[in-house]
Amino acid sequence: MIDAIEIYRELGVFNIKDNEEEAKTSLISTFAKEYTEQMDSLKRDDLIAIRSIAIGAYTNEKVAEFNSRVRHELKHSGALKGAEVLISSGGKMLPLMKGDQIVFEENSLRYGISNGEVGTILSVKPFGDLKNTSGGEGILKILVHKADGSKDVIEIDTAQDTEDGKRRIKLNHGYALTGYKLQGETVDRMHVYFDRSIGYEAFLVLMSRHREDVKLHASAKELENIVYQRLDSDVEKVRKQFKINSYEMLPETITNEDGSSYEKHVPKEIPNWLIGLTLAVNRRANNSFAIDYRSGGTLDGNQVIIKEYLEARSRVFECHGKMREWKRDIEATGNITRLHSKILSQATNLKSIKLDDTSPAIDFELELNIKDLKIDPYSIALSDGEDSFKYVIENIVRDAKGSQSDNEYSSVQDSTKPSTVKGVTYIDGKARINFKELDSRDQSKIIAICLKESDFENLKEIFEELKLEKEVLRDYAAVICGSYHSVIDAENAEEFKRLILAKKDESKLITESKV
Repeated sequence: MIDAIEIYRELGVFNIKDNEEEAKTSLISTFAKEYTEQMDSLKRDDLIAIRSIAIGAYTNEKVAEFNSRVRHELKHSGALKGAEVLISSGGKMLPLMKGDQIVFEENSLRYGISNGEVGTILSVKPFGDLKNTSGGEGILKILVHKADGSKDVIEIDTAQDTEDGKRRIKLNHGYALTGYKLQGETVDRMHVYFDRSIGYEAFLVLMSRHREDVKLHASAKELENIVYQRLDSDVEKVRKQFKINSYEMLPETITNEDGSSYEKHVPKEIPNWLIGLTLAVNRRANNSFAIDYRSGGTLDGNQVIIKEYLEARSRVFECHGKMREWKRDIEATGNITRLHSKILSQATNLKSIKLDDTSPAIDFELELNIKDLKIDPYSIALSDGEDSFKYVIENIVRDAKGSQSDNEYSSVQDSTKPSTVKGVTYIDGKARINFKELDSRDQSKIIAICLKESDFENLKEIFEELKLEKEVLRDYAAVICGSYHSVIDAENAEEFKRLILAKKDESKLITESKV
């Protein structure tokens, strides 16, 4: 990595400013200038000449900041044209204009899109008023910069997708992206913002996503602080007490008066920011990645198993992340409102139910407030979305009836005394279900049936992927535990096995505590 940093330095890749705000301002100004020049190609309809340019940042917080500040700059410079239109995406209203750069936040077979690919808005037309503040539907024409370097133009009709019951594709402003989002993707020109938390893996990803050019923008003070922090965590105190100077000894040829010469090593000062950068990007956070790096790609049997275990564990965490993202999408204002309306509509249409072939039909009501809809993706994924609404409701009422003693139910239809079990109340021959008081599994069954088919299928795919990855994780954990039986006594081996196998559910426990 030291050699790579020196090569980058010789190529003039580093743009180092005195402090963090100067580094950010310089990055935004440079990016906006390059992007504005790109928009001249769009004016000429020269789509081939348009290049994708992106800012790579380490944290989502920095990505959001750069997206906001860059877009403000581009609107001010006139690079973005036409009226700003609000498009509903990912549970929020996303403002878009002609010329905006967006990123696709999920795969779409329908449009041939991969998660993380960047696009340029060629046109955006609202279906509602001028700003589209009501429905958030519209027609988008997008130039997609494919990961392989090719370009494709697609047209997305969000209203038609909704009518057809298809999952609405998720977009976001794509001027700045995280290294995680950029993995497997490439852009033509890359501007990387240095964050002091960055490490070996993130630096390697961010600095290798470009086809044509890359620049690293950083604060000299932030980088120097990494050096001073080696002395004490109180950086400001250390800076007041010490001044650090760094040198390297380089050979220099000295010529005498008589024409003879000799070689002498002389000190050459190295800027502290360069030392700080070297220290920062040599930190490793991913053990699996480090195993590959240290071994040069040649691993023994134990290393392979440990590597695969760590990678499987990472994939399990990634699946849980997808489950949380799915949950947030469903809980978005527009989607949760549609779900609430669908459930109430189904209940209104049902009106009455029968508990068996011999009993008379009884009237039915469902009490449901939108705030009572608690989305549990794990429980919903275990539900059968193929059942009918009528079938699920009758089973809920039947189970509630069966859980009470016979003397409480001499006749459901003639009962005048209110009786409640698990959210089901009987009074005057009518069954009333209070959704809020139902068992969470019954709530999930109702929700599963009333979800859009595409949303439910997407959840099932994620859940099946999660189950598969957890099985892989268990297999590797079992192999690791088996190998340790031969080197430690049986009692300790069992304890070790218990601890390792507990890891397989760690991510699920963490996720469920947050869901």
